[in-house]
Amino acid sequence: MKMRKEREKEREYSWFVESLDSHTNAVLARELPEEDLKEGILCADGRHNLWQCPWNFVAKLMRSKRDLGLKFTIFNQEGNGKIRESLFLRKRRRRRVLVRQ
Repeated sequence: MKMRKEREKEREYSWFVESLDSHTNAVLARELPEEDLKEGILCADGRHNLWQCPWNFVAKLMRSKRDLGLKFTIFNQEGNGKIRESLFLRKRRRRRVLVRQ
C-alpha cells in the first residue's frame, strides 16, 4: 500500500483541452495565460487539435462548463506517454431502477 502511494506521487501529468466549437475556442484563447498558450498539439491519433493547459485551469473549465455553454473534451498525458482522453472526468449517467409491482 505504501509503495502504491509513492508511485502515484511520482506521476507527472500534462493536461489538454479540445475545443468542440468556436465559442469555446474563443473562451480558451481569452482565458489561458500567455505562457500557457500552446495551441496546435496533436493527439496520438492525429485527429485532435489540443490546447495545453494546467490542471487548475481544467478544473475551472469543468466547473463553469454549463454556465458558459462550453463544449470541450479533456485529454491527459502521463509523463512522456500517449495523449489520451480522460474518461474518468466524465459524469456518469444515473441509471433508473425499475421496480415492478
